[in-house]
Amino acid sequence: MNRETNNNSPLVSVIVSYFDPPFNLFKESIESVLAQSYSNWEAIIVNDGSSSKYTKLLEDHLKTLNDKRISILNLNKNYGLPEAKNQGIKASRGKIITFLDADDILLPWFYEEAAKYFSTSSNCQALITPAICYLSFFKLKKFVINSFTNELLSGNIHPDYIFREKEIKEFFSPRFYITKEVFNLVQFEKCQFDDLKFLYEIINKKELENKIKLFPVGGYLYRQYPSTKRITSDYDLKHITSFELLEEYNKPFLTSSKMFAGAYKDRYRKLILNYIKTRSKTKLVHEIMTSCKTLKEKLQTFRFIARNYFFPKLLMRFAGTDIFFLYLLMNKKNNYYKLFKEKYLSHMNTKNLNPYAKKLFKKLF
Repeated sequence: MNRETNNNSPLVSVIVSYFDPPFNLFKESIESVLAQSYSNWEAIIVNDGSSSKYTKLLEDHLKTLNDKRISILNLNKNYGLPEAKNQGIKASRGKIITFLDADDILLPWFYEEAAKYFSTSSNCQALITPAICYLSFFKLKKFVINSFTNELLSGNIHPDYIFREKEIKEFFSPRFYITKEVFNLVQFEKCQFDDLKFLYEIINKKELENKIKLFPVGGYLYRQYPSTKRITSDYDLKHITSFELLEEYNKPFLTSSKMFAGAYKDRYRKLILNYIKTRSKTKLVHEIMTSCKTLKEKLQTFRFIARNYFFPKLLMRFAGTDIFFLYLLMNKKNNYYKLFKEKYLSHMNTKNLNPYAKKLFKKLF
């Protein structure tokens, strides 16, 4: 039976967007796909207009891996992450489609559990799960999840759970398994938070009502590391995108979510946006002085914008890191390192894991 048509072990297509990534991290990402205990997958690496140097690195590395399940889709220019995903989906053959950023890591049970779920759930068109923040800093290693994710992975939230606004904001970097039917309804749009925007779109499609499930399996590691080259390091773009999402969806959970600049009060949003457009600190000071009525309000505004906009930009520029990385580094709570290590060891004891999975264990733990 063809791999694509075997309903008991459906083909999983993983789309990997590739544009001049940190190559050592990319190699670990691809090896985490090879580490999967589920073998019926194809990996489509979408070369999104990379330089000749990184294109050659990619081609040479795939020759070294020598695995026919991995292919390259070369785009003629850099279209950006959302369109790279769309092109990868169009080229895919799998019944199930999922995504992997070129610097992130998968735990070895992730595809097997997803394929099992799709095989036993006839009406499921999309599985959604939050990413796990993974941080490795010298000898310190952390697997960080919030309380909602912990409840989901502990089995206290049913997969048929209906999303409500207050829970959506708890979804850190949502990860998807989708079918082509979903892609026919919704595509990825150009947006810094393209995954979150995609989530908003699919949960509001009537055609997908009761066909979207929460996936109570943690297996996607969103790697946190200091770098000025990451998309998320662009604080101007981050603020602009947050404001656009807030305006487009006008949802209360956006204004209450600490993840987004949408959490700012209206006057703060307007002041920061005007500054991004004009780049004039003189005009910013003038606007604050004329729009704020009391001295207390003026001082609060100066302090808020300095703390939430200028300080993070300076930190990224001169230290190559962001506030979120420092928060994860300093926070002593919500570290589930031991939990995932025990699960990995249990998986190794019950499965005949390949050398890539054993190598990954040494890397992570």
